[in-house]
Parts: sequence; C-alpha cells; structure tokens
Amino acid sequence: MIVNVDGQLHAVTNRCGDTPLPLHFGTVQGTELRCSWHGCRYDVRTGKRLDGGTEHLSVVPVTIEGDEIRVAVGVEPLEACPSTAVRAPAPPAQPGSEGAAEAPSDEVAGR
Repeated sequence: MIVNVDGQLHAVTNRCGDTPLPLHFGTVQGTELRCSWHGCRYDVRTGKRLDGGTEHLSVVPVTIEGDEIRVAVGVEPLEACPSTAVRAPAPPAQPGSEGAAEAPSDEVAGR
C-alpha cells in the first residue's frame, strides 16, 4: 500500500499487523495510518505501532521511475530509514491554474 504524506511516498504491507485484515479501508492523518477494523495506529514511515501494540507494518522499498511508481514485492522489508520515502511527482497543472498553489494532502493509494 502506498501512502502520500506531504509529497513523500511511503510503502507498507496492506494488512494490519499479523492479521489478514487490509489497511486500505483505514484513514491517514499526517504520518499516522489507522486500521478501520479495530483502530490500530501505525506510523507509515517506520511501520511502528503507535498505540502500544507489538505488531508492526513491513516498510517496503518504493521508487519513482519516469511516470511510474514502483514498489518492491517479494523482498525483505526495509529497516525504517529516511531513504525509504521518495518525493512524489508534482501533479500536472490544470488549465487556468497557473500560479495557484494547492495545499498538500495525505492520500492512500489503492482505494
């Protein structure tokens, strides 16, 4: 699952801790991802559980090549480090929006 936090892309496995429950129905606020099934909270940058549980999300490598976002699958999860995040490309300019600044938003890809 790819999460855009202030223009930085982070990729984590799409399941809550050790369960098979998907996280893509959850909500993102800042760097926090909240599971919609039972409310577990995770930091998408590190995979660390924020509400005292011992489970964690696997952080996986993500890169941007041209106009493609690539997420490594079938590899060992990364230890959380700043290099696991990449800057998201700027969205294309909309006609008539020259000079207009748009506030960054937190997004979850794959919904």
